[in-house]
Amino acid sequence: MGVSKGFYDLVALAMKERPEHPKTREELWEKLLSVIFMGGKRSEPDIQFIIKLLRSKNLVQFDQVLAIKGEDWRDKVEELLNERTPRIQDADSKAVLKEFQKEIFRISYSIKGSARFLNGITPGSLAKDLDTKEKTWKFIEDLANNEDVSNIKYTKIILWLHSIGYGYDFCPPSWHMKKFINNEIGPYYQFYEDDKYFMKKGEEFAEEVKKTVKYATCRDVSVAIYYYMSLKNLMPQRSAVKKKCTPSAIVQFLKKKKIGLKELSAALADSESREDMIESFYEFLDKLR
Repeated sequence: MGVSKGFYDLVALAMKERPEHPKTREELWEKLLSVIFMGGKRSEPDIQFIIKLLRSKNLVQFDQVLAIKGEDWRDKVEELLNERTPRIQDADSKAVLKEFQKEIFRISYSIKGSARFLNGITPGSLAKDLDTKEKTWKFIEDLANNEDVSNIKYTKIILWLHSIGYGYDFCPPSWHMKKFINNEIGPYYQFYEDDKYFMKKGEEFAEEVKKTVKYATCRDVSVAIYYYMSLKNLMPQRSAVKKKCTPSAIVQFLKKKKIGLKELSAALADSESREDMIESFYEFLDKLR
């Protein structure tokens, strides 16, 4: 299959908004928090909603997570959820908290292990661990196989590294990447659980993109795929509007709105502005010929 129209332009936009390296361990932790809470059907607004709630009781701050025992952390979170959930009127928000509560044991192990892992790292030591592709791969493999850090595997690790300006030679085997490779690149590969296959295919595709988009990285290609597949997935199934959702249309929409991917991301991550942005994009696509 050929590359979707406008994909190279979307990659170029992603290149303009590469993140800076964090200067403190707390900054590293804040970025890691978002990937810890990824899972199931939780959207970015859902994740930020949960983190904000836990932060209100000082339950996700790095020093506090390190200091408190796992069982005590779970008990405090359970207490908070039992107190807040009945008071929430919005049905979707209530459902998010109930689903989160079902996963509290898994997430408690994940957050505690992640904090212990990060406690041995500084921004300076991390930069040295990730200064070559070979060393970065060793870091990814070591963390993915670290039994103390549960539920943090290739996708979350690479997304975290991308969010702090590292790991640009690697593609996360996320749902977005896998679906893009199967539906847009081909050939179709039925073993979705085979992360390393999709990582390799993603890297191969990124190499092809580099031939047209100079200095593009796997990170830039991954970001472009994420926005393309995410926005397409938000459109009604089997609709004419969904078929119009191409990378080219996304680039045109951003130009019309006079915003970049960073502003789009912020809008989609905010529960209040998310629906307005989606509706605006839908109307834009609907008018396209």
